[in-house]
Amino acid sequence: MDVPATAPPSIADLALDRVLATLLAGRAEYHLEEWFWKPLETVDAVAYRQEAMRDLDRPDLGGAVRDFSDGVRRVRHALRSAGGFEHPVQRRVTVLDAATTWVATVQRFAAALESAHPTSRALRALAESVTALAGSADFRRLAADSAKVRDAVDGIAYVLHVAGDRVEVSRATSTEGDYAAEIEAVFAGFRRGERPRAGHATERAGMDHVEEAIADRVAGLFPRPFALLERFIAEHPDFVDASLLAAEREVQFHLVGLEFADRLRASGLPVCWPEVDADRAIDLVGAHDPALAIQRHGELVANDLHLADERIAVVTGPNQGGKTTFARMVGAIVHLAALGLPVPAEHATVPLPDRVLTHFGRTEDLADQRGALEDDLVRLRDILDAATPRSLLILNEVFASTTVADAVELSRATLDRVLALGCCGIWVTFLTELAEVPGVASLVSQVDPADPSVRTFRVVRQSAGGPTWAEALAVAEGLDRASLRRRLAR
Repeated sequence: MDVPATAPPSIADLALDRVLATLLAGRAEYHLEEWFWKPLETVDAVAYRQEAMRDLDRPDLGGAVRDFSDGVRRVRHALRSAGGFEHPVQRRVTVLDAATTWVATVQRFAAALESAHPTSRALRALAESVTALAGSADFRRLAADSAKVRDAVDGIAYVLHVAGDRVEVSRATSTEGDYAAEIEAVFAGFRRGERPRAGHATERAGMDHVEEAIADRVAGLFPRPFALLERFIAEHPDFVDASLLAAEREVQFHLVGLEFADRLRASGLPVCWPEVDADRAIDLVGAHDPALAIQRHGELVANDLHLADERIAVVTGPNQGGKTTFARMVGAIVHLAALGLPVPAEHATVPLPDRVLTHFGRTEDLADQRGALEDDLVRLRDILDAATPRSLLILNEVFASTTVADAVELSRATLDRVLALGCCGIWVTFLTELAEVPGVASLVSQVDPADPSVRTFRVVRQSAGGPTWAEALAVAEGLDRASLRRRLAR
């Protein structure tokens, strides 16, 4: 699947960048952001990912995959460290560490997958690949060679004699003990409760000149193990299977999806696997905005959306009444569903868009000589040129910078073209006239009937022809025309 080189504007407009910042923390090495930028192209591809994540939600499979991923990460870090070491002994020993870790990781993973019996197509294919790798002649030779060299290197025993600034290295005799464990025990009490300091290195550092001199002397005293080590490095230059590394990266994407669902459930929010159907309109029940859900603070208001024959929903209502959040919620849920991910809703049936196109307000750029209206027109032209009948459009307060009359005329022309395209979408506007256009669903953000100054953040399907929020608020405060006339007549 081709992905864009940079995040499309919809990622920030729908606040999915905030969701990703939370979910991808600690996974920078995988560069997973680009996997979230473009919807999948077929309904079957969505189902393929959902199957894999449901499989990984099983404790046995999920645990095996996480253990495998941890092992691969240690291998990758060891090889990266080895590439930066100048001394050949340290470099070769670190590569040997990586090889033995790789062998153990693949063998454990193959055994775990064999006993877990995955049911998804993705995990079954991965199990076959890992089993084939673990049983291959090259891998068996790698396992045998690494074990042989590991035993030889681990069998080296030497003694350091330190006298002032002089260090001597000699072979250890059978009567000389290893005091490492005793020294560890003595100093263990001083380390209890110790916390890592900022900047504490997680990978082995290079050796200083004294350590390098000791390593050279040890290699001279024990030529056979180091000759075996040198030959092992030469005979197994690329022991890591590239396809398995790619699979481990893909696994990380699936784990992110499961962690997203776990975060939502931990907050007491509903989570569902959306039904994705290329020919269906949007149907959401008990849905929440993913950006608010992932960073939940206080109670969140759920909303529904049911579009059948209509393809466009026009949302009107009071300022700061939840209209923009509602539109963002719909766009974000459709986008996440099109990636094969779970979504914050009790039920979700959504179409599969080829792209999600958004128009939200932009902070003015002093270097940009275009005015707000011209900017709206240029951006809308680009959106409409890119849109297809399969696209999802989320438009928020378009033409708010011009007069009401001009805004109505421009918006109506734009809406007519959108309806002609057959796109699905949400249009947030202060122009109630748009909600009266045939073929459009009218939604209104609600206020408390007992106190119109209180917004409920509920968005429901109803006619936009009632009194505006400003008019209702004026009545509640005694500032409407009739109330003022009564006061002035006294």
